[in-house]
Amino acid sequence: MATVELRGTIERVLSIGQAGGTIFALKLAGRGRSARVVADFDVALTIPFLGETWEIEG
Repeated sequence: MATVELRGTIERVLSIGQAGGTIFALKLAGRGRSARVVADFDVALTIPFLGETWEIEG
């Protein structure tokens, strides 16, 4: 599977798992569209907030 890098601003959080992982809508930088992103991380340490800018690779 190829590595994909995205940079954008979180528009809305769609789901946060209790054991980690989240799904959110990311507005892509420089584009008029959004992408649904599934991230696997420890939610207790990092929760995405609306308007926050993220760089995602995976």
